[in-house]
This record gives sequence, structure tokens and C-alpha cells, in this order.
Amino acid sequence: LGVENIAKACVELKIPRLVVISSGAITKPNSLGFKITNLFGGIMGYKLQGENALRAVYAANAANTDLSYVIIRPGGLLDGIAAGPAMIELNQGDTISGEVNRADVAQCAAAAAISKTLPRNVTFEMYESGRSGPLEGRFPAVSGLERKSDSGDYEVLFEGLKTDLELIAKGLM
Repeated sequence: LGVENIAKACVELKIPRLVVISSGAITKPNSLGFKITNLFGGIMGYKLQGENALRAVYAANAANTDLSYVIIRPGGLLDGIAAGPAMIELNQGDTISGEVNRADVAQCAAAAAISKTLPRNVTFEMYESGRSGPLEGRFPAVSGLERKSDSGDYEVLFEGLKTDLELIAKGLM
């Protein structure tokens, strides 16, 4: 898998943080978002395999606390101009999704690469505020893990995100 190969290379070269763009709904195969995206050659299964392989590479190197990863799971991608971080919502648990401009995903990825507040080894969903909803009818409209910022600063959005280990311990991943 390509994501596994890049994770191994980043660990070997001691790249401080690997940022990977994945997909929202990746862990919810009954959701419309998963089903539509998966029409393209079963891509969602490959993306999930890649995420899990990346986590395994970093878990095997957990003693090196200078290395970490970030997995960004955007919702449906749009081609508009960036709305900016004040209009973006981050979430965790893969229960809420929405739409987001590609330009916002790029800005978030760049901010994540150099962030001072982002926890190590974290996965989050990303969408524009007001353009979101539950992935499936069984999920509430609010997860309790939403991150918003009126400041227009990704650093503020990143504060309070849970690590993958914390989410796993709570049964949210």
C-alpha cells in the first residue's frame, strides 16, 4: 500500500509529521458517502487499509516521540475558494460529515504539518460549518467532539483533538 510505504519512509528518514488526506465515512460502509465514493474501484476499503497500515508503522515506532502522523478525513470535496478556518469544523469518530472546499483541505494539511498544538497520531474529519449532518440516521446531529474556531486559526481548531489511542480507548475508532 502506498500509504504504508510513505509511512515507513517517513519513519526511516525521521520526518517529524506525516500528513495524509483520506476520506470521511471511511469506517461507515452503510453510509451514503461510503457507498458513493466506493463506486470508484473499492477505494474506501483501500483507504481504510492504508490508514490502518500507517497506524501500525507508527505503533511499531512508538518509542520515537519525535515522529507522528495526522490523518485528515474531508467530507465531499468542492472546487470553491477557501472558506478559511473560521468556517471550518473538525470532528472525530467518523459519524458526521459534510462538504468542504479542496482549498480548505490544502490549508488545513499545511497547518497540520507545522502545528505546535496538534496532538501526536491523530485522525479527524473536516467539513464546512453548516454543511454537515450525520453519516447515518442512527447517529446524532452533534457528536460532542466538534471543534470550531471563530479566530480563523487552525491552531485553535487543533486544540482539544483526541489522539487515536484516546479514541480507541473510548470505543470511538
